[in-house]
Amino acid sequence: MNKKRLSVVMAGAMLATSVAPVLAAETTATTKEYSVGQEALLNKYIKAKFEEKEFTSNSVLVKNDASAQKYLGTDIATKLAKIKTDSTSNAYLNSVYEIKLVSGTNETVLTADNIDTKIKAGVLKAGDKIVISEKENTTFLGQVIPAKKAPEAVAENTKNVYTKAELTANGFNDSTLKGGNRFIKEITCTKDNEGSIVLKALTDVNNTNTNIKLDIKTGDVKYDLNLPVDAEGNLLDKGASNDDDLQKCAKFLKDSTWAGGYTTDADATKVETIDIVASAPVEEVVNYNVSDLYDGTLLTEKGTELLNDLKNDETNKKVVLSANTTLANGITSFDVQYKSKKGTLVKKVVVKSSETTNIKALFNMLKAESYKVGIVAGQNRYETAVNVAKESGVTQFTNGTEYDVVLTNGESLVDGLAAAPLAASKNNAPLLLTKTDSLPKETKEYLEYLTENVKASNLSKITINLVGGDAVLSDSLVKELKGMGFKVARYGGDDREETSIKVAKAISGFAAKGAYVVGANGEADAMSISAVAAEEETPIIVSSVHGLTADALDFLGNQDGNATIIGGEKAITKAEEDKIVEAKEDKTSGVRRIAGANRTETNAKILKEFAKTLDGKKLTLVKNGVNNKTDLIDALSAANLGGPIVLADSSLTDEQLTILLNLKSTVDATDTNLLQVGLGLNDSIIKSLSKALNITN
Repeated sequence: MNKKRLSVVMAGAMLATSVAPVLAAETTATTKEYSVGQEALLNKYIKAKFEEKEFTSNSVLVKNDASAQKYLGTDIATKLAKIKTDSTSNAYLNSVYEIKLVSGTNETVLTADNIDTKIKAGVLKAGDKIVISEKENTTFLGQVIPAKKAPEAVAENTKNVYTKAELTANGFNDSTLKGGNRFIKEITCTKDNEGSIVLKALTDVNNTNTNIKLDIKTGDVKYDLNLPVDAEGNLLDKGASNDDDLQKCAKFLKDSTWAGGYTTDADATKVETIDIVASAPVEEVVNYNVSDLYDGTLLTEKGTELLNDLKNDETNKKVVLSANTTLANGITSFDVQYKSKKGTLVKKVVVKSSETTNIKALFNMLKAESYKVGIVAGQNRYETAVNVAKESGVTQFTNGTEYDVVLTNGESLVDGLAAAPLAASKNNAPLLLTKTDSLPKETKEYLEYLTENVKASNLSKITINLVGGDAVLSDSLVKELKGMGFKVARYGGDDREETSIKVAKAISGFAAKGAYVVGANGEADAMSISAVAAEEETPIIVSSVHGLTADALDFLGNQDGNATIIGGEKAITKAEEDKIVEAKEDKTSGVRRIAGANRTETNAKILKEFAKTLDGKKLTLVKNGVNNKTDLIDALSAANLGGPIVLADSSLTDEQLTILLNLKSTVDATDTNLLQVGLGLNDSIIKSLSKALNITN
């Protein structure tokens, strides 16, 4: 279950900083039933409930210092800081939910340490209850805080204004900015008494000269640089360790007085009770209409996942397709059964429809374990990466055999840019995503599934390859992975460039190969070339934010193959290109550049250069990251699927479409796939391309 992103709509012409109070509503507790025998499902549900809604981790709000108390008040700030301190030993204390196991007269508060020993087979019995209560909480600028009522901005601080001394034609002299602010590019003053705060965020991500500007003049109330917000008024984290959210910043709020918030000592309110019964059905039943899985043109994300579960289970026979049956009322039905390691039925997917053509077509695709056009995605980036791994044909690991898994941070794209060729070089290892400090449930459950048949003593033969330094993949994550029995290897440096060099040196035969070189902020360029780099097992070198260092130039200079720059001179300057040429002067290989005016033009040029045939390929559409560059994480997952990557937005460009149409003659009716990886693209793109290329289910 995804974390809910809570937002506050800010209103008011003068005080756009006011926060509407969010008061606790009358709550009616719901009741569910789980049976003895469904402990694994219940355990999964409770863990998801804990993660569903958590208190903020915003670095400005959690410190309980003068700033936090200014916005939240002393009581709320103190309470939030204590939650954060306590949650270091029990992560579930950060949840707004308190969950207890009630067995007779005994009550046990479930924690991260005891949930797996309390909610398991042989422990629960009929008559036990799970009681879920919600702690007092509300939202402050979209951040969940432990309060009955959120503080509001009651007045701008008219004593804290920009002065003549600060706003001069000779430059801006605000001492509060000497420490820097990651959302601000620069502050300019074109004349006395007037200036602009220039944000790093762009109004047009394809044009680096379209930075958002906040005009300021002498006498204006100062912006509060602790409070960067997005377009919906949600607070961004000034102290976050990565910069993937820079494009989200729309403005800073004005310095204001905040008041009116308060917290109480009220007990948590019961919101749900789960009764443990003896007579409930053992298996989980999921009912779908055929349109949930297949719309007559393409398989949906649920459809491709179901098909891949069947395809990847050929050996174990734990996922079984039933016969296609026509019921008495004219409805056609079939089901897919999931069985445990011991053969117990644990889940049944039932598909019904009165529309015979589509359900028969769906059944035939599932039976053949093959399709041509579909969406591979999940409800979040972590689940999408898992489903991409399934699409690539990853099967359960065999006991005693060595395997690799590549893991990179799902929130910090830059550290994962070099990961695709590493995964390819390790026998096409699955490339999965994680959070900084712990595995998300989607990734952890998939790793547990992959290793279900591996004895505990042999789990150390499975290596989890971390791509990124400890700032994005922390020691607590390493501890968790080692606690699961895995061997852990890390390829990480102090910055993106150092990480990419370490990854490059881990790729077999790297010295004899060339390299693709992308700029520090060239995420889209890297994603365009990632599938090519993966297929060739060619390293991707990511420049540091200050340009290519001596270490990078030394690496490129010692390679026998070409250094191919991806992107224009705003990404890798002509001067840096000349340095690469100089570094390779003793080699017969050279330096070249593939670049367009923007990311889609660069993508088109890469398609033209490298996509020579679609025979045996999976042509893959992904979001181009124009609106949010973290959308490009789906392209990282898709790089190892074995086909060209096409970056798309609301439509394909004429140049992209022309190049793809020129490949129509290479389409193989039985061996070419058209995929969309990730949600969010208009399905008219994949449907129209399916028709144009004659790739159909």
